[in-house]
Parts: sequence; structure tokens; C-alpha cells
Amino acid sequence: MASIRKLPSGSWNVQIRHKGCPAVSKTFPSKKEATAWVKQFNSELTAQGRPLQPLFASHPSCPSANAKATLAEALQRYSKEITVNKRGHKEELYRMRPIRKNLGHLLMAEIQPHHIAQYRDFRLNSINPRGTKVTGDTVRRELALLSHLFNIARVDWGWASFIEKNPVSLVRKPQPNKSRSRRVTEEELKLILDLIPQASPAYPVVQLAYFTAMRRGEIMNIAWEDVDLESRVVYLPITKNGDPRHCPLSTKALSVLRQWKQENPTDHPRDKLFKINPDTVSHVFTDACRRAGLEDVRFHDLRHSATSNFIEQGLSIMEASSITGHKSFTMLKRYTHLNASTLAEKLG
Repeated sequence: MASIRKLPSGSWNVQIRHKGCPAVSKTFPSKKEATAWVKQFNSELTAQGRPLQPLFASHPSCPSANAKATLAEALQRYSKEITVNKRGHKEELYRMRPIRKNLGHLLMAEIQPHHIAQYRDFRLNSINPRGTKVTGDTVRRELALLSHLFNIARVDWGWASFIEKNPVSLVRKPQPNKSRSRRVTEEELKLILDLIPQASPAYPVVQLAYFTAMRRGEIMNIAWEDVDLESRVVYLPITKNGDPRHCPLSTKALSVLRQWKQENPTDHPRDKLFKINPDTVSHVFTDACRRAGLEDVRFHDLRHSATSNFIEQGLSIMEASSITGHKSFTMLKRYTHLNASTLAEKLG
């Protein structure tokens, strides 16, 4: 049986008396951490069916085994328990690599804010595998991953006894990158498509990204059962923000899908429209841009361009966001880059 009480100092004390277990007393800085620790104690007791030794017995305030865990070992556990459940698990595993390489040897208990700050500065002056400088957004994502790891370790894993604070929370984060304003014109789109074989699935994927503002991952996950050519709508069950949505099809987008279906018939409605690796699509697109002399274009710029086109065609903010899936005006604004000459014509 567990009792939780607030001490005059503001801390929270837990006392556990369980039949078959030695009495345990432990103090936490918050009630949330105290409650989480009690849950962990009870769950492990149930799982083992015997008194918890030596985790809570001799030195309940500092479990010796976990106190010696390195950051690399913590990342390994995090990847198995947390990362594996995320849609972007592949990207997160990749994001762990520089963290593990540079900080993995340190004990979780000994990592201080200055270690995180040194890592931040080192990464901001590093070169990524593509040969370009690591951006502030990349480092911000890595620090966010580290911060979540420490929060999980302190609360869910019960490591608050030897990790007093989340060291990442005390470190200044890099400034976010400026939003890209690069738009792909219809003339540039034609140049790109002319350098991609029409038989390749990458060809219609690029077209759909430009005509619908769908993300690459959303397009790659479409099955034929999600496409309603009569109603001119595609259902997207898996999106980045987690909310499914229906994407309307313009005349051009509808033509792309009809032609692709005619050239690639199937009797299995659950088949994916495009049987190609997403990274292959990006590689083919980047190569076509390079050969077309468009070095500053990325695949995601097609989504930026489509979003801006919707607004210039007269769609309202609500109408555009329902197509693109943006949840806030701030994010929609970040993706919208209107042509000044088009605005000038509207002014008269």
C-alpha cells in the first residue's frame, strides 16, 4: 500500500508498505513524479510476483544499475519503447546517430547543461552527409529528442532519483530556419517532368504533389480503394498531423490519376497506387532538377507551390487549409508565398 504526502519543503514523499517487500520511502520534487514511481513499483511487483530486489530495497533513492546507464543505453531503450511507435521512427533513428556518436559515452546521471550546449555548438558547425551545413532546425529536432528522452527517463522509468533535472530544458535552442520562399513555376515543372521517364511512378507522384499539395508520404500511402474518381476525391488515412482528410482533385490531378489507372490496372483495391520507394522518388526528382539547372529546388517545394497557387486562384484560407491539412493559419502562412505581380493585378 502506498501513501503520498506533501512535505513542508514542497517536495512529495512516498511511503510503500507491501506484504513480502521491505518498507520503502522516497522523496520527489513533484507529485506527478511520485505517482509515476508508485505505478512503476506496483507494475514491476506484479510482473515479478515477488519483492523487488535490489531495485527498491537497499538504496531506493539511487538504483545502482540504472544510475550507471549511459546515454547510448538510454537511447537504445527509448528506441525500443518509444520511437518504434512513431510514424517517423526511421527519421528519428537516423536523428539519434550524431547524438549517440558524440554523447553516447556519458552517463545519464552525469550529463549537465554545458554538455548539451557544447553538442549544440558542435552540430551547428558540422557538415551533414549531403555536404551542406547542419541547420538550426536539425539541431532543434535533435535537442527535442534528447529532452523527451530525459523526461521519459525521469518520469516513466523512475530515474528521477539520480537525474535531478532535464539538462536540455536549461539550454538555449538555435533559431529556427527561415521559411523557404522557393516556388516552382509551371514552366519549371515541365522542365523537370521532361527529364523523368513517363513510365516511372515518380512522374505522376511529382504531378500530384504540384497539383494537390499532398506530401510525398501521403501520396505514397494512397491505395486504389482511397480514390473516388467520380467524386474527384482522394481519402488520406495517414497524414503528418495524425488526422485523416479528404483531398479534392483538380481537373489536372484527376487526369493524372485516370491515365495512371488506365496504364496500371489492378483487381486489388488495397494495392498502392505507386509501387516505388519514397526516397527513390526524391532522388529521381533531385536528379531531374539538377539536369534542368534548378539547383535550389526541393521536392517539398512542390507543396509550397501548390498551396500558394490555391490562394492565388481565389480559395479562402479555410478552403486552402482543408485541402493542405494545415491546422493553423501560422503554418499555412509559412507555406504560402504569393506572387507580387499577381497581387498587383488584383489591386487594379
